[in-house]
Amino acid sequence: MGLVKGLLVVLLALPVLVASAGMPPELVPPGAEGYWFYLNPPAPVPQPEPPVPLKPPPLTGKTDPCEQEATWTPKCGFVTPNSFSMQSKERDALLQNMVMSPGDPASVLAVQKYTGWILHQSIYAARVWQYNKLQHPGSLDPAATAPISALGLRLAMDVQGANRKTVWAAIREYGGFLVVFTKDDCDYCHAQTGPLSALASDTGLKLWNASLKGPCLKAFARRCMDEKVSTMPARILHVSLVPTVFLYLPDNVWIRVSAGLTDTDSMETRIYNLFISWKAAASGVAKQTGHTGLALDPDAVPKDSQELRQLLMTPLKDREEATHG
Repeated sequence: MGLVKGLLVVLLALPVLVASAGMPPELVPPGAEGYWFYLNPPAPVPQPEPPVPLKPPPLTGKTDPCEQEATWTPKCGFVTPNSFSMQSKERDALLQNMVMSPGDPASVLAVQKYTGWILHQSIYAARVWQYNKLQHPGSLDPAATAPISALGLRLAMDVQGANRKTVWAAIREYGGFLVVFTKDDCDYCHAQTGPLSALASDTGLKLWNASLKGPCLKAFARRCMDEKVSTMPARILHVSLVPTVFLYLPDNVWIRVSAGLTDTDSMETRIYNLFISWKAAASGVAKQTGHTGLALDPDAVPKDSQELRQLLMTPLKDREEATHG
């Protein structure tokens, strides 16, 4: 019985469904809309369009003419140079503009900017300079071995004084002495008496006065050689100016120490350096410079007291060995 009722309901609804299938949407009965939803789909929701990426401006390949050395002009003002020659070009042109137009603020400003850049570069280089000195004190910092401060100078002078005394003693041991060529009518020779007396006192070396004209100086009358004895040696040693001081070392080695008025300290420094140079060359410790008989290369100078003592204790080469060495 229930099945019969169900079929009856379907048969009664079938005409309505068939009729509504051909109707426009607005005529479809309200109860049938849900069954024909696919005939009227909802309108699609519009989606926003993605943003278009901005394109960079096309490269033209052109550069600022003021940044190139060939096209830079004073009208550009100061521009950080990219080469040393460009720096020179800017410097000369900007300085000329300022000198010729001192009342033009732009011209003066350009030079001020250039000066500021130079100062910055100098400060930069100075800091790197100081850094390098700290990293390489032996080769780049003379103050490490030759101080310039007041305390360092005093201490260095004490060390040098001790070294000098060692050298003076070595010269005396070798039989060295000093000879000064003078003339009686030479005012400079008489004025040199004081420094020469101090030199003889400090070094302890005998000082002989070789007079080329007239008597010897009174201060050195005890060790005097008159012009009869002095003229020939003066010619051989090319003495053309008096007073002239020589250091004599056996065997027949004459080292010129000074010519003309010279203070005591300068003569002592020269004797010290020249004797060490002679000793280094004569001992074969260092190569002599040319035909001077001296080792004048700064690298041949002893670096400290120990090296100095070793040099002074080194025996001299035989004459024949030194000639062929």
